[in-house]
Amino acid sequence: MLTGIIGPTHGYAKIAGLDIRTQLDAIRKVMGVVPQFDILWDQLTAMEHMRMFSKIKGVIAEDLEEECNALLK
Repeated sequence: MLTGIIGPTHGYAKIAGLDIRTQLDAIRKVMGVVPQFDILWDQLTAMEHMRMFSKIKGVIAEDLEEECNALLK
């Protein structure tokens, strides 16, 4: 529920002061999620995974390489 993969059933939660029910887009800009199950593919490098997940998250194309390098460091 905190990641937005499934919606909250009841109650509320905040991340960085943002409400998960109404401000999920803003939360996704400040929080990254790496699932703890087998979501990585053996055929991809760490950089290729970062590029893919960055694109899913909406990182601007011109900033993609810089952002991926910073995150991997």
